[in-house]
Amino acid sequence: MAARLELTDATGKSRWVELAAGAVTLRAADGGVEVVGAGDSRVGELRIVPTRAGMRLEPVRPGAMVEVSGQRLFCKDLVDRDTFCVGSCKVAFRSESQPALAAAAPGRSSHHAPRAHAAAASRERSARERSSKPLLVSLVSLSIVSAIVVLRWLDSATSRRDPAELLTFARIQFESGQYDRARATLDEAVRTGDLDIRAEADRVRARLDAVEREAIASLSVSRARQAEEALPSFEDRYARQGLMRPAARELLRMCDAWLAEHEARISGSTDGRALVASVRTRRDNAAAKAELNSPENAADAIFAARARLRYVVREYTAAVARIDAFVASHPDAADAVKEAAAIRQEGKAWIETQAARISKVIDQGEAARARGEFAQIELYALLTEWEPIFAPLKARLAASLTTK
Repeated sequence: MAARLELTDATGKSRWVELAAGAVTLRAADGGVEVVGAGDSRVGELRIVPTRAGMRLEPVRPGAMVEVSGQRLFCKDLVDRDTFCVGSCKVAFRSESQPALAAAAPGRSSHHAPRAHAAAASRERSARERSSKPLLVSLVSLSIVSAIVVLRWLDSATSRRDPAELLTFARIQFESGQYDRARATLDEAVRTGDLDIRAEADRVRARLDAVEREAIASLSVSRARQAEEALPSFEDRYARQGLMRPAARELLRMCDAWLAEHEARISGSTDGRALVASVRTRRDNAAAKAELNSPENAADAIFAARARLRYVVREYTAAVARIDAFVASHPDAADAVKEAAAIRQEGKAWIETQAARISKVIDQGEAARARGEFAQIELYALLTEWEPIFAPLKARLAASLTTK
């Protein structure tokens, strides 16, 4: 079975996405998760890349971290049933070829894994490099074994319920990133009622709270910064010769949407406040050229609709909804009526081209990739009136899944 993702939104509704052979990017959108291919220009939060061992989850922004199954790591070689979050959506990785690990050393992250495959790819390493590998592996193994022995010894110490030893164990759990376990151990330590133990436990809890607040704030700022990158990208595309009214109105809408989603979450940190100030400055510049004292006209609506077709997976669903809304309130706007028909005609031709292309992908034996690309088009581009075009392709994909 190919690797798949189970995406569960805040309402508990789940859907499955088959992972294609190449890298994919995950991004939060409208309470759910978008899974986009490597060629998509939209910014994401996390990406899944293929490796020799399987699939690896890593943050898009350099230096950021990921949280997988309760552990914060720089990256993670995914195994069956690993879970992580994108926005408010829970993501579960499923793969029969990557079974869940039975036991892993606490605090161990995939970025520490030896990179022996990289060395093996070069046949011209010096004799000294080859001879150093066993020593390096031995040292790493010894460190891991030592850590396991220490933690097992400390585990046995908890059975004696000695408060001082429990405090020591809680500090080690804290330093290794096991925050929930550290809190539980602290609760156990203070049950004796010893005032000194309680005071020290409170100090450790305060450090825990501070680290968790910082981690949450850092993650929120990281997500906001990734989303903010769409704003200068929009300007680079549509305002190289100056920001005109239609583009200014659309940029203003994008800034307002960003502020509504991110401002309250990140304004408590220095980096967050700076980012908010930057977006507000951009918004003010757009507002100055948007001519908000006059109502929307056909040119504004046409631009807003067309702007939604700038992605690799063209967002015809949103584009048609946008132009139709204007036409509904301005039925005499001939330019808008004509544009609504043109977008539908172009969209139908594009859908037919995509159906033929994905069909060829299936013929090449890449059903997983085909399912991923189909899902993106179905989500963003497929109008109800175009569904018959995709119906045969959908049936082929369903058949390929049941025969695996």
